[in-house]
Amino acid sequence: MVIDGAAAPANPTDFGVGYNVVSPEYFQTMSISLLRGRSFTVADNEQGRNVAVISESMARKYWPNLDPMGRTFRKASEKDRKLEVVGIARDAEFQLFGGGKTRPFLYLPYAQHVAGNSLMTFQLKTRGDPLAMAETVEKSIHALAPDLPLFQVQSMRQGLYTLNGLLLFQIGASLATIMGCLGLTLAVIGLYGVVSYAVSRRVHEIGLRMALGATRGNVFRMIYRQSVVVVAIGLCVGLALALAVAKAVGSFVVVSVWDPTTYAGVGTLLAFAALGSCYLPARRAMSIEPMAALRED
Repeated sequence: MVIDGAAAPANPTDFGVGYNVVSPEYFQTMSISLLRGRSFTVADNEQGRNVAVISESMARKYWPNLDPMGRTFRKASEKDRKLEVVGIARDAEFQLFGGGKTRPFLYLPYAQHVAGNSLMTFQLKTRGDPLAMAETVEKSIHALAPDLPLFQVQSMRQGLYTLNGLLLFQIGASLATIMGCLGLTLAVIGLYGVVSYAVSRRVHEIGLRMALGATRGNVFRMIYRQSVVVVAIGLCVGLALALAVAKAVGSFVVVSVWDPTTYAGVGTLLAFAALGSCYLPARRAMSIEPMAALRED
């Protein structure tokens, strides 16, 4: 873009935005609300003034602390065609392979940009099953334009969960869940084995403590307290590594990698699972008979 009143950027990509050419009913159909201004109308045709609706992210980025309504800009490829901002739409998520972050976006009226837009996507909002209306819609379109080819008739859900949509991310998330559960199981088994081995190596010590007056509750709390320290250290190290990995892969995923609820929930789950694995060894240590422990080699 070339924005009136703005200096030319050192990096041309700094003034690059995504855009879509839409009909007047697009925002209502896609449930994208307008924050200010208006949507397109039938008057926004080749005889009307050239207009555009921008996203709130675009307004914040290119007109900070200014009112973008009524301001003008143009596409770099169209030197003699200025576009006037007539509306600001709420941000929408645009799915891209490698990241679906909210980004500056603008919308142009189809009637003013017919050239070069021969491929169209017709989107229909229904109250019931959209696929049940597919045949009726196809017949209506063929009645209006018999030579117009129709293809990829599908519901929005079908369109989203394909190789070009969220399917790869779903597969990746499922694999990550499976590996996470497997890792949690291995960690619990490993911690149980370590604590059990530590208890077996301290049978004489535990027997001596109980012979000198330590109660079974004292022994249980001692073993469990030491296990809690190990678990706490492991959680702190794991959290630090998770944050480091999240920073490295943040640009490759479509969800936030800094969600505190996720870290708190997973940390709590790991803590309870780890402490649960320490319970049986601690109970076994509590049940040791002092005299039998002292007689063992």
